[in-house]
Amino acid sequence: MQPPVAAVIEAHRTLERLVAGLSDQQVTEASALPGWSRSHVLAHLTDNARMFGRLAEHALRGELVAGYDGYGAGPRPSRTPPDGQP
Repeated sequence: MQPPVAAVIEAHRTLERLVAGLSDQQVTEASALPGWSRSHVLAHLTDNARMFGRLAEHALRGELVAGYDGYGAGPRPSRTPPDGQP
């Protein structure tokens, strides 16, 4: 099975186009996720992109590291965005 590199690249391009079209006002509006603004979602995507990039770099060296700071390797417990944050 081939890695879905082309699909991942296209998904990133689609996300970039969608985000580039948002005004500052639209970014602060509610998302489809209860309690999350669009800026919460964008911050979450940014944090995850950085994390997965770091995991990939370590994996290429044969190293297993925690996905999130303060947690062991494996899934992180769910968190709620901070109240009052855009």
